Amino acid sequence: MIIANECVDLFPQIHVFKFLTTVFCTLTWIPGQCNQTLTNRCYEGLTTLPNNMPLSAVEIHLCSNNLTSIPDQAFSSFLSLTIVNLNHNQISNIIGQPFPSTIETLDISHNLLSSFPPQAIQGLPLLRELDLSNNQISTISHNALNGNTVLQHLDLSNNQILDFPVGANQGKSTLVSLDLSRNLISDLTSHPVTNPLLTRLDLSHNQIGTLNTQQFVDLIKLDCLNLSHNMIEVLPAFLFYNVSRCLDYGNGLTLDLSNNKICVIHPDTFGNRIGPIMFINLDNNRISCIPDFTFSNFGILYLFSIRNNELTLIFGEALEMHEVFDSPDIVFALSGNIISYIPANFTAFMPGFIYLLDLSNNEISTIHPQARLNAFFEVNLSNNRLTCLPDGFFQNHDGFWNMMWSIEWKSAVNPSARPH
Repeated sequence: MIIANECVDLFPQIHVFKFLTTVFCTLTWIPGQCNQTLTNRCYEGLTTLPNNMPLSAVEIHLCSNNLTSIPDQAFSSFLSLTIVNLNHNQISNIIGQPFPSTIETLDISHNLLSSFPPQAIQGLPLLRELDLSNNQISTISHNALNGNTVLQHLDLSNNQILDFPVGANQGKSTLVSLDLSRNLISDLTSHPVTNPLLTRLDLSHNQIGTLNTQQFVDLIKLDCLNLSHNMIEVLPAFLFYNVSRCLDYGNGLTLDLSNNKICVIHPDTFGNRIGPIMFINLDNNRISCIPDFTFSNFGILYLFSIRNNELTLIFGEALEMHEVFDSPDIVFALSGNIISYIPANFTAFMPGFIYLLDLSNNEISTIHPQARLNAFFEVNLSNNRLTCLPDGFFQNHDGFWNMMWSIEWKSAVNPSARPH
């Protein structure tokens, strides 16, 4: 059995094993593949690899020690070895090819590597998961991933990487999930991001400022794209081309563009070559207007959030969505803007069933009598500047209503506007 206190599934689906103490680790292997299970051999404060490890080991965990270097052929004699965990050491150098060809999972996270060690992982035809997060890696050679024909999960987060790794961007790449969050990537325009097998891509917390037309191409299975906490200002036309096209109506793309500097959204940013979108987050940007029909190709929608921007006026046509799949709990979050007026037919082009509309913390002083806010089950208008509501505001509601408003004007609602 494996002796561990926790198995954490970190984005993007890379399994990291955290073990019982910070001063020793345990050699383990799977019953049936060897005659015994070693659970009480402690290696305290290791600075070099121990020389008495049993060659029948299937998994070797030497985490949380003081290892500084991995010699060439260090593990080559372990013919059944599938998992090596070397996280939380002080490794700054990996020499030659220390790992056998049987390795499937390799964790060298939380070390001091300054460069991606391509020679260390080449010749590992079974390698599926590689975690190099929390190092000091700044460069990745173009051929770094050559020879790894089944690698699916790669975590390079929390490094100092300057450029998107070309090897992860090729059509022949087998990567399913790629985490490049918390690096120093500033430019994606040199190469479009294209990998038909990729389902999850995390580029959050970088320094990306500019995106090209068709920046994301042929990511037909992508279901999660995180571009939050960058410096993006403009979303160009057809930013996503042939993206998420293989997702069915039970799934959709989760797109996070929050905490950027976005001030311009082209009407064709989400053109007709993008698959269904389930969640989109545009919070904490500088968006002041949304062009008509910008989001008409979403297909599926559960959450549309554009909180804490600079919207002054929003028209229903901007949120028109054709052929919206049956989404029982659609949420539109528009709080924290500077919207002052809700026009007539505000919801005319929106999906037929919307659960929550959040317009709190705006500057709304007027609601048109024909705004048709009765399309929503819940409406939050708290912390605005309303002094009265139009006559018949609560009439003709087919479902349950939960109207939230601030205490300052609740008593000032016209009697004819109140529900009966």
